[in-house]
Amino acid sequence: MRHCLVLALAGVLLLSGCASAPSSPDKAGRLGPGGVTMREDPDLNWVWAAPGFALLDYDIVYVGETRADVPRLNPDGRENLEWAQGVVREAFRKALAESTRLAVVSLESEIPASARLLRLESTVIEYEKGGGAARFFAGLYGAGQPVIRVQGVVTPHGTPVLVFEDKRSGTSGTARMFGGYRSDKAIQEEDIKAMAEALTKVLLRNGRPVQK
Repeated sequence: MRHCLVLALAGVLLLSGCASAPSSPDKAGRLGPGGVTMREDPDLNWVWAAPGFALLDYDIVYVGETRADVPRLNPDGRENLEWAQGVVREAFRKALAESTRLAVVSLESEIPASARLLRLESTVIEYEKGGGAARFFAGLYGAGQPVIRVQGVVTPHGTPVLVFEDKRSGTSGTARMFGGYRSDKAIQEEDIKAMAEALTKVLLRNGRPVQK
């Protein structure tokens, strides 16, 4: 029994350490929205940032409605996808509001006319709602875990200054070890929150304003 417990704990640690690893085998780069070539990133899977982009050159971020473009969506996942779109938008808004000095809004009417504005637009491009029965028997190996892949673009005046892509699928140790006892939405909400926190880290890396 003790030997089995040690192996199980080792599995949790291994999975936790691999949670942010890029899911694509393409090491050279990945073509993103606008034709930019994204590179692997330690927090999000793929990122491109424009030379000279500095988050603190702006004072407000508008978080737009999350769209969906999922070509092979399983019909039983449609309702959960609509729910996830709202969760992504709110998670991005909350993470940015809590971790930056910028004002963060989600209504066009809240944007002052003279604001130095960044717009964050996101699209879900891959989605699976998951399944508790599969997680119960093989969730440790990824079976039944919900899947969400998001592409996003940050723009000040229509021209991208940051492009990203990230995929999450039951990336926490608890989702893998105890996913059979948790709901699809609880696991996916945890994944989306982790994605939002990772995006904030990426933006804060570009936190120094350009010297005038």
